[in-house]
Amino acid sequence: MVKPADAKALEMKDEHWQLMADLIPVLKPLQTATSVMSAERKPTSPVLFPMLMGLVGDHLAGSDEDSSAVATFKQSVTKEIQHRFGQKDLQTAKSPLVTASVLEPNYKDLAGKRRLI
Repeated sequence: MVKPADAKALEMKDEHWQLMADLIPVLKPLQTATSVMSAERKPTSPVLFPMLMGLVGDHLAGSDEDSSAVATFKQSVTKEIQHRFGQKDLQTAKSPLVTASVLEPNYKDLAGKRRLI
């Protein structure tokens, strides 16, 4: 049982509950991407870059409806994805993972199938 003094210290403010509610739509695609990339039964390398493109291009794209905290979160995650996976690096385009993505028959029409998650 929680003591009343401890309960008061643990109580969340309304703005924190709102922030959590605002972040859920952003976090769900990240959770899905993490699950797909952690798959043990299917090869995930061909899906990596198309999935990251979908995350950055669709799910993490800024919106006029985003709160400042959500916009900052989206920008931070986008920046980290681009940095860690070299999305703006020309050498990345020559990598075997990108080649595998391009040659994967399921993603040959990538422009029409951008939304992988």
